[in-house]
Amino acid sequence: QHNRIWPLYLEFLNKYDIPETGVRVYRRYLKLNPEDTEEYVNYLIHNNHLDEAAQQLAKIVDNEHFVSKFGKSNHQLWNELCELISKNPDKIVSLNVDAIIRSGLRRYTDQLGHLWNSLADYYVRSGLFERARDIYEEAIETVTTVRDFSQIFDAYAQFEELSLSKLMEEIGKKDKASAEDDVEIDLRLARFENLMERRLALL
Repeated sequence: QHNRIWPLYLEFLNKYDIPETGVRVYRRYLKLNPEDTEEYVNYLIHNNHLDEAAQQLAKIVDNEHFVSKFGKSNHQLWNELCELISKNPDKIVSLNVDAIIRSGLRRYTDQLGHLWNSLADYYVRSGLFERARDIYEEAIETVTTVRDFSQIFDAYAQFEELSLSKLMEEIGKKDKASAEDDVEIDLRLARFENLMERRLALL
């Protein structure tokens, strides 16, 4: 009598704040109805279980036979996965984010600009700024359309500009800037100016 019990049980889970129980119950339910994985993903995101949500989304996009109950294409589900993992690097610990997004780069060649920016954003949010710069540089060297180039270059320039302005803001709060602060400002300013001067050559 699964069809009589489960709808009531799931309604009960969604009505009350019992996420640990909810996760256990949903895992059991999906053994019976794997096509409802998206509902489980939504439940996990709502309850801030983002690592498990990313794992479930990754399984969905790797399953070529999966049919979305919400009418989403595999492409849309990929974008949701990239968005989730790139914006929450501190909470996604079970997946290799770099490898996942790079596999998307090979699979969805019409989304290169967006996917490269997602990968760079992941490293920016992780605090790995030099790695993010490497990704932007690699992306600019790799893409072949003006649209993708423009998307990446604009994000790269914004990243360098924000990096500079944030540093100046932090130094501005001090009573007096040190010689090291001046050197760091000059370095970031030179990086930003160099990037803007290289735009035409890169394009």
